[in-house]
Amino acid sequence: MKINLILPSCEDRKEDRGDGLVLPPLNLPILAALVPGDIDVRISDDRFGEVDLDEDLDLVGITCITETAMRAYEIADEYRRRGVKVVLGGIHPTLMTEEALQHADTVVRGDAYATWPQLIEDFRCGNLEKLYNAYPLPSLENIPHPRFDLLNESNYVPWARLVNATRGCYQTCSFCSCTAYWEATYRTRPVEDVIREIQQIDRPVITFVDDDMSGYPQYARKLFKAMIPFRKKWVTQTRITLLNDPELLELAAESGCIAVFVGMESISPKTLLNMLKFQNKVEQYPKLLENAHRHNICVEGGFVFGFDEDDHTTFEETLKFILNCELDSININVLHPIPGTPIFQSLDRENRILSHRWADWSDHAKAVYQPKHMSPSELESGTAWVLEQTYTGLRIARRFGKTFCTANGSRRTLC
Repeated sequence: MKINLILPSCEDRKEDRGDGLVLPPLNLPILAALVPGDIDVRISDDRFGEVDLDEDLDLVGITCITETAMRAYEIADEYRRRGVKVVLGGIHPTLMTEEALQHADTVVRGDAYATWPQLIEDFRCGNLEKLYNAYPLPSLENIPHPRFDLLNESNYVPWARLVNATRGCYQTCSFCSCTAYWEATYRTRPVEDVIREIQQIDRPVITFVDDDMSGYPQYARKLFKAMIPFRKKWVTQTRITLLNDPELLELAAESGCIAVFVGMESISPKTLLNMLKFQNKVEQYPKLLENAHRHNICVEGGFVFGFDEDDHTTFEETLKFILNCELDSININVLHPIPGTPIFQSLDRENRILSHRWADWSDHAKAVYQPKHMSPSELESGTAWVLEQTYTGLRIARRFGKTFCTANGSRRTLC
């Protein structure tokens, strides 16, 4: 029996075009580790042209998000035309199950690792069901170590390894697919399981792919303390509140944290309130960045344009903040209302979604809905202008110099 697990590509994402640093998938290596030893399992990363539609296979599993859904459906349809059974899973098939079922023999909703062993057994017995549902969400205990050995490691950054310690976020931000997918829950892996996985890593940097690494401070403290002896550097994504917790921030730094991504989203308190991002306090941003840098932790801030409170003045005001703050890196995007989120449902009811062709979602500089106080083209051009002004050669060099000083523990004396 032969199984192929596939990560579809997305031509409009720079990392899928080979323009950026590419990280390996984590979900597919975990599923591969759950496949019985008498089955031939492989992983194909479509970003590197690894999908062979002529390969003799029994079962294909494809994971996708909205940006990659069209490519996933294309691959799935072709395999099914050739008589191969296809399983679709991931955020998009979970939130758009009926649509996904039109392109698959079965759909997995939620955490695939929870239903994958039963799915394989059912397939072997000729009893494959149309739907495998991992809700209510399962425990994160006993998740196997991922089979990274099945990947062509030359395709990916050589210095980092992906690890997952927690899943979900209990915040209810209106635009976040994480909230819809995990149902505003927050689960943690046993610290001992995470540490055993870290012990096997021979890379100098760990990328925690968690949605909110510090969601439960008590758990985070226990994990950070346990990581200290391994002297690994690590990066992650977290709520901005981590930067306002002196004890937890100190432990994060001591355990090897060198950088965090935080969703600042907007500098408008009204916008933050309406998107239900209550934890963000704009007046605290400068102090929180200073807290991080005092611990030699770099910060990448994420900003999104296009919420209903945004107008033409938003771009200039946000740029002014960005140029005067101490962020080490800035991530700027047009709002993309992901199917299944409250903001998508609201815009869809108001007939403001301009395209239901999911390939359009792959370009994060493109407006796929009608903004309230500007045209789609004005939203696109305004966002592009802020990005262009943020990343001039001189400003990149200035941020790089400060970031270098932060990473070497001497920001305050040298910069």
